[in-house]
Amino acid sequence: MKKILVIEDQDDVRDNICAILGFEGFECMGGANGREGIENALKFRPDLIICDIMMPEMDGYEVLDAVRKNPELGNIPFIFVTARTTINDIRYGMSIGADDYLTKPFSANDLISSINTRLERHKNLSAKYEEQLQKTEKQLLQVSYHDSTSGFPNQFLLKKDLDSIILGQNKNEPVSLILFLMSKLYYSSFDTENDTREVIHLIMNAVKDKLGLRGISIYHLEKSLFAMILKGDHARLYEEIARTLIDFSHAPFQYKNIEISLYANVGIAIRSYNEDSASLIKNARIALEETGKKGSREYSIYNYNIEDKIRNEIILENKLFHAVENEEFILHYQPRINIQKKVIEGMEALIRWNSPDTGLVPPNIFIPALEETGLIVSVGKWVLYNSILQTKKWEEKGYGKLKVSVNVSVLQILNTEFDLTVKELLHTTGFSPSQLELEITETNLMADVNRSIDILRKLKSLGVSLAMDDFGTGYSSLAYLKDFPLDCIKIDKRFIDDVDTDPRNRAIVKAIHSMSNSLQMNVVAEGVETREQLNILEKINIDQVQGYFFSKPLNIVSFEQFLKDSSIPGNKK
Repeated sequence: MKKILVIEDQDDVRDNICAILGFEGFECMGGANGREGIENALKFRPDLIICDIMMPEMDGYEVLDAVRKNPELGNIPFIFVTARTTINDIRYGMSIGADDYLTKPFSANDLISSINTRLERHKNLSAKYEEQLQKTEKQLLQVSYHDSTSGFPNQFLLKKDLDSIILGQNKNEPVSLILFLMSKLYYSSFDTENDTREVIHLIMNAVKDKLGLRGISIYHLEKSLFAMILKGDHARLYEEIARTLIDFSHAPFQYKNIEISLYANVGIAIRSYNEDSASLIKNARIALEETGKKGSREYSIYNYNIEDKIRNEIILENKLFHAVENEEFILHYQPRINIQKKVIEGMEALIRWNSPDTGLVPPNIFIPALEETGLIVSVGKWVLYNSILQTKKWEEKGYGKLKVSVNVSVLQILNTEFDLTVKELLHTTGFSPSQLELEITETNLMADVNRSIDILRKLKSLGVSLAMDDFGTGYSSLAYLKDFPLDCIKIDKRFIDDVDTDPRNRAIVKAIHSMSNSLQMNVVAEGVETREQLNILEKINIDQVQGYFFSKPLNIVSFEQFLKDSSIPGNKK
């Protein structure tokens, strides 16, 4: 039964409309004024809204404006009923988003006809959107779970398949993971990417033939790094398979008169009781690193005597504790450009570690360690506080109301008081919530969907903007995207890298942009490095971009100079 919300301040008119709707098989709920109507809309989520225009407290135009701006209500069909009959009244109502306009008095047939027409149109639009959603999801799944060069299953599908095995019905069966590095597989003399793809397929098929394991998948994790999952009886063949891989790599491989000498290094991890997929992958990588110390064409099996990497991690964690105490962290800023308006609208705050021992430490080394130790919670608060203060300073210097975007860790999100932390920082600094954007990665949001939605709604109530970072790189969130109260989607760099040369990537970026617009979300393209990429993104009408084409992340002094010197209009000179 379809639910209709009738917002009308005259009780007899409202009751009469509800009586007609009830007779026609609709469930009717009422609102005596605009504010009550919006409250009931949020509470009951009607399929259609009927609203008078002339009402106390909030008129119908204000109600429609509030409905269209609310991401949870914005797509609900909306019909005005009013005694106002001038063409200007009708045009204005339709221009701000009304779907139909009935003038009083109207007949029951007119009312039911309008409702049925709008519901049918909404149904058709929803079906079209669902079809687009499924098509986009299929494209994203293919890209997210397969290497862009070889087409082989990638690291995300490896983890997913390992999870299925470990958590499945036969979770106690033996499992081993083999990582093998095929050095020189990417050859500089290959003319095209198709050559590289063809060589990978030829070699991997030859590997399968040599191993006699046609039914086992090979995963392409990184440039020359591949993986195999062995389970059941095959799980015990890891050493035999490792030796076969190494022997196979001894013989040069011929391709188009090019002789390729392969060097296979192999790392093996055997799953122990209760070990999860992440630990198994980590252990196989440690074993592969140990193999690299021995030289080429070797293999290592992970065991608890491989201490080097673990010892280094402990040393790194200890240094990080001191880094917090000694204030060794700094912030760099990368500008975000509105390419349609040619204006710097904000920047992303990025943490850097200036170690007294080694200088700047790459974020991919120390951020995972911050998360593992739990230091990310206090360091993340420091990043929020200092990025807010710096943005205020730039505003006071006349650079306008820039919006600062800050990455948020899953550990911060899962902290039940994170919204209170943000609220406290906004209050303490006097910073406008509209100038703060919090970025959360897609994978982190999908770890616990219901909890993520609850936390995001609390943050959204503070007035800050919310962005999904690295969209399309992890578990598909398309099915839940409409439920997340997001303002922005950041398309991951992997889709932007070849957007000017790969029609598939370009189609995916267009689809994401179209879908985001229908959900009233902005789109930011990350990792823009060339004029060709920028031209394509401008044609697609992407809202904002960031990347090395405009600027690398800069320290405070350099970023301020960038604001002064930028040729993009709209900034202080």
